[in-house]
Amino acid sequence: MRQYRLLSPMIKVVIVLFSLLFSTAQAGLVIGGTRFAYPENQSSISVELKNTSDRDMLVKVAVSPDDARQLTGTVESLPSYSETVFIATPPLFVLKPDKNTKIRINRVGGSLSADRESLFILNVAALPTLENSHSVKTDNQLQIAVRNRMKIFYRPSNLSEDPNMSYQKLRWARKNEIVTVYNPGPRYVTLYNLHVDGKVIDGGMVAPFSHRQQSWCKSQGFVK
Repeated sequence: MRQYRLLSPMIKVVIVLFSLLFSTAQAGLVIGGTRFAYPENQSSISVELKNTSDRDMLVKVAVSPDDARQLTGTVESLPSYSETVFIATPPLFVLKPDKNTKIRINRVGGSLSADRESLFILNVAALPTLENSHSVKTDNQLQIAVRNRMKIFYRPSNLSEDPNMSYQKLRWARKNEIVTVYNPGPRYVTLYNLHVDGKVIDGGMVAPFSHRQQSWCKSQGFVK
């Protein structure tokens, strides 16, 4: 099998670099980021939330292990945890209109790898109140809980590699329609805007010291 240190011209991929500068906003709830780093040497990190709507919002937050082990093409199994590793506080609260608050993420237990990043998910669910707070149920009112999932990357203190350069270590191989991407580094790498035969494919992430294998290419014909 021929391996590609750099990307083949038949496969074009753009690596999205880790960034904390973006925010996600849905149904009036603004979350101050889409990805968060949790350095090993910090006791906690905070995430800012703002209610930009004109209604009270009931907000529920929790941290769960990443469920990427169910993704097609993730060859190696990812670690499972028998105890709670992180908690978010407060777990349940009401956020008033045009108000902001901060939730705090704390590590409370668990054994995490010292030689690679570990991935967790911050789950935020927001339920706006009904327009008529005295009405339990009417025919023309519907409550919808908006759910957001943000990534939390736990980073051991001994990782010296620049996270923005992790994509340079990826190795690629293709055999017929199967494309394999290898990540020999200690950090997660996100594949963004992957084009195969002119179509955009969700590349997902490649876990540290792992590889993904997908039927991304046609067995015959030109792919770009």
